[in-house]
Amino acid sequence: MLLTQAEVTSASKQQVIIHLFTGGTSVTDQPTLDECGATYPSESKRDARIQVGYVTVDATGQQTQSASNEVVRYELGGTDQAYRELATAIRTCPPRVPLGKGTVVSHLRVLPVDPQLVTRQRTVVAQITSKGQPIWFAATFLFDGDLFDGVYTYDASKSVAIRVDRALARTANQRLRAALASEGTAT
Repeated sequence: MLLTQAEVTSASKQQVIIHLFTGGTSVTDQPTLDECGATYPSESKRDARIQVGYVTVDATGQQTQSASNEVVRYELGGTDQAYRELATAIRTCPPRVPLGKGTVVSHLRVLPVDPQLVTRQRTVVAQITSKGQPIWFAATFLFDGDLFDGVYTYDASKSVAIRVDRALARTANQRLRAALASEGTAT
């Protein structure tokens, strides 16, 4: 179900390398939902998880995170609970959320629903500032059946982060629906 290297390269118009995140398969050591500094009790209902990152490499060998994709299987009722918790967190998000080590998330905005995606979806865009350097973050959260698929993109340009996120979310959505259809659990 994860996005392929070729799909991310095509959407971002940059060559990327895929890698498994440290703790990328852990349901106990790494959170899936952590937006707005909220608490997500649904984290304890995750049965399986995988998260990969896609990095670009410049001519000097410097790597920059450009996207990430996370797929989670929840126990019965877990995605419903996670969706409600996320919706509440986003609705009540403070204007600035400190993440530690001088990193702050600000300017969070909810984007309009994409009619091409599953019904239970949220897409947000926010600015992340770390060590005085701002970058835009766009994230689409897809919930269907007992599966969650998160697509996260990063770019210096807000419009590019949103454009790439939307394109990748539509691909992830197709995979999510296909996986659930093969299980007979699509909603």
